[in-house]
Amino acid sequence: MELTSEEAEEIMGVCNPETPRARQPRAGSAKEESVMRTIRGKILAWFVSAVLVLCGALGVVLYQQVNSSVGALSEDMSEEIAKARADQLGEWISGLAVLTKTVADRNIVRAMDWDGMKEDLIRLQKRDARYIEMYFLADATGRAPTTAGGEPVDLSERAYFKEIMSGAKDSVVSDPLVSRVSGEQIFVIANAVKDASGKTVGVLGATVLLSTASDMAGSIKMGENGYGWIVDGTGLILAHPNKDLVMKLNALKSGEAGFKKLDEVARRLVRGGVVRGEMTRPDGVPVFVFGAPVP
Repeated sequence: MELTSEEAEEIMGVCNPETPRARQPRAGSAKEESVMRTIRGKILAWFVSAVLVLCGALGVVLYQQVNSSVGALSEDMSEEIAKARADQLGEWISGLAVLTKTVADRNIVRAMDWDGMKEDLIRLQKRDARYIEMYFLADATGRAPTTAGGEPVDLSERAYFKEIMSGAKDSVVSDPLVSRVSGEQIFVIANAVKDASGKTVGVLGATVLLSTASDMAGSIKMGENGYGWIVDGTGLILAHPNKDLVMKLNALKSGEAGFKKLDEVARRLVRGGVVRGEMTRPDGVPVFVFGAPVP
């Protein structure tokens, strides 16, 4: 799936600094804020800008002297882009979380009436098919029919299902997973379904395609060589222009794959806050790294 930069902006629900700002999200409830606290630390947006280094002492000195002010301005702008794009990603995930919670709070869902709600969920999934793989409704045993059709899947061993059914949480944004229905790489936004007495009787969830995040990252351009990529709170790469790195390379252990100093930058970012630093790719190309956590 490929998205234009305009489509990526539409999905994220916000616009870049050069376009009018889109509709602002409404103020969230305490539960919605809890969902966002769950998101924090799950996903971190990283943006990388490759920088060509001039060879020879004289070239380096001249470059630093002539372009020092321009270079500093470029770094500041790159950092601002990183923060803005991280904010956009956070707003997009927040919007999906609010949508899923709204569906879970519908009376027909609280009654666990799959036949009654199925067609509405199918229409909702088709509307957002660029990034929503499917919706599901799991009962207390983990048995979950889905909008993808076919036999219900067993979600009883999924961590997000256990967290919600145990009462530990009402809303969960999962770690990256492989879909048991399609085999696609996904993450799940899940919400507790409660009956009239407030007892948790099931889990309503949406599976979100990680390829959408890859397209969002791919739409980010910084100069001629800059690009965006995304990692989670453990350092695992979720989206990157190089598909061979997705779900395989952990930035915290990237030295084993030939990257130099990326692990140092990764540790700083995982601890929180906006970072800038330098690293060297396995092919010997030095790059500047600008990173920001999803709020």
